[in-house]
Amino acid sequence: EIQLIHIFPDEWRDKKEIIKSIIRNKLGLCSDRIFARKCNIKDIDVKEANEFFNNNHIAGKTRCKKSFGLYFDNELVAAISYRFPFQKKKYPNYIEIARFATKLNTRVIGAFGKLLKGSFPWLREEKIENILSYADLRFGSGKVYDSLNFSPLGKTGLDYWYTNGISRFNRFKFRARKPLTEKQVAAAQGVWKIFGCGNKKYYYKI
Repeated sequence: EIQLIHIFPDEWRDKKEIIKSIIRNKLGLCSDRIFARKCNIKDIDVKEANEFFNNNHIAGKTRCKKSFGLYFDNELVAAISYRFPFQKKKYPNYIEIARFATKLNTRVIGAFGKLLKGSFPWLREEKIENILSYADLRFGSGKVYDSLNFSPLGKTGLDYWYTNGISRFNRFKFRARKPLTEKQVAAAQGVWKIFGCGNKKYYYKI
């Protein structure tokens, strides 16, 4: 099987170690292997979650409602965080997986499944009925969701950013401002679009 990984130049420049870890993980070349069944699940606070995702996730930290971590010998080796979907009307009684990551160069076997199931008591307390998640097709095909019996919800369109050839910017930075369209705002700032690969959408009924 051949899998393409799409990496932006700024990611290779600024987050090279995370990219290398992703590649090693996919090739089975991680220096450390840990079984999730030997780990303990704990709630983690915002500060610890932000630090972990900044150090280990290609997209860094993000706002979240709740985070859980897996600890091996009192060290945080994997984490998951949840947030409410941006489209709340479209996804009532849903929560979205905002981030999942393992420690750099560490393969934590079964981490995603253990963190997911370990979240269920809190999710039920919150009266959450479904979990929404997105698989970024730049880095994978969503196999982990298939293996844990998530149901497919289709695909998003191609995602995109803007770039000036050096840095990459969120598209919301160039929203249309009357009388200018988004395209005109971007052109005035001297930036152009750069595309991702879109996402597969999945949901899990608790």
